[in-house]
Amino acid sequence: MDGRSLYFPQMNNQHNLVLLGFMGTGKSAAGRKLAALTCAPLLDMDAEVERRAGKSIARIFEEDGEAVFRRMEAELAAEWGAQKAGAIIVCGGGVVLNEENLRQLSRHGKLVCLTARPEVIIRRVAGHDERPLLQGGRLEQQVATLLEERKEAYERIPIQVDTSDLDMDSLSARLIRVWRHASS
Repeated sequence: MDGRSLYFPQMNNQHNLVLLGFMGTGKSAAGRKLAALTCAPLLDMDAEVERRAGKSIARIFEEDGEAVFRRMEAELAAEWGAQKAGAIIVCGGGVVLNEENLRQLSRHGKLVCLTARPEVIIRRVAGHDERPLLQGGRLEQQVATLLEERKEAYERIPIQVDTSDLDMDSLSARLIRVWRHASS
């Protein structure tokens, strides 16, 4: 029995599951796990921006600036939001800064915001030098500042899942229930 028949019996889900939230909340890990369980396509926004730019996000920020990165992110939100792919879309943490991105992604997608307590986020992102918005300062202060700046944007997403105390199996099961409900 394949993963799809186990977790999605008789399901022809054309809605995308769009995972949003701050860095370190588990979007990428949950996306990979869900894709493995369901055989659904996995679309990772940060990875695709890097592929199309031919360089890392850190280099995009350094060489081209955040505005160029945000424009590329918006183009992907519009492109992927128009597709009824039954895909899992993993978004970068700042995609919520542009409300149009959310409108585009929700066209054929169920938006879910993953959250975590600040101390959990700090533990998860510590030592990850590739995150350009966490360069050059105290990690705790940078996380607190960014969380505060994005708080209202994240709170606009109706479905919120706190990943602080969830293992990946529990998180996956919860997200599958949300996704299944979107297609009924």
